[in-house]
Amino acid sequence: NSAVARCEGKILCFVDAGLTPLSTDWLGEMIGFAIQPGIGAVGAKIVSRHHTVSGTALVLSGRSGALTAHEGLPSEAPGSMFRNLLVGNYSAVAFTCAAIRRELFIEAGGFDETGFPECMFDVDLCLRLLTRGYRVVYTPHAELQSASGYRAAFRTAEPSDSERNLFFERWGSMIGKDPFYNPNFSSNDGRFSIRLE
Repeated sequence: NSAVARCEGKILCFVDAGLTPLSTDWLGEMIGFAIQPGIGAVGAKIVSRHHTVSGTALVLSGRSGALTAHEGLPSEAPGSMFRNLLVGNYSAVAFTCAAIRRELFIEAGGFDETGFPECMFDVDLCLRLLTRGYRVVYTPHAELQSASGYRAAFRTAEPSDSERNLFFERWGSMIGKDPFYNPNFSSNDGRFSIRLE
């Protein structure tokens, strides 16, 4: 929020310092979606040094409330219905690498740094955009790689108890009812695998 207050750009792009772009047009790809009137936020594909998916779109499911879509799949694996390789709508994207129009960031109130100081602030912001009628888009054509030993500054593995409680208080009615994630898929991971339990 403080960085946004100090800049004047019409498009904000949040990029974690531990990432290296794998394509020359990654930023243009994200901006091309972010400037469209009906789109709120745009997220990129983050891959590990072993070229497996470590960050992308997020689905509303699981104990923490949000799971990383396609996590652990090889970067070029199609996944369910080729969704790992296709641009698509999701309920949220990780702000490890994401773009948003400045006006929308301000309209939505920015990150809730009081309620979500360490984690879930990106999901919370995306859901506020979604409830305002904006789409949240993931593009696999903006691909960045995480360094060895990388740990995302924008996301921790698990939210704190207070963050989890506030998130479920605010958005609990949507958990497990993600319009972009079939309720018959597993709530243990975001790989779009059939629920067997």
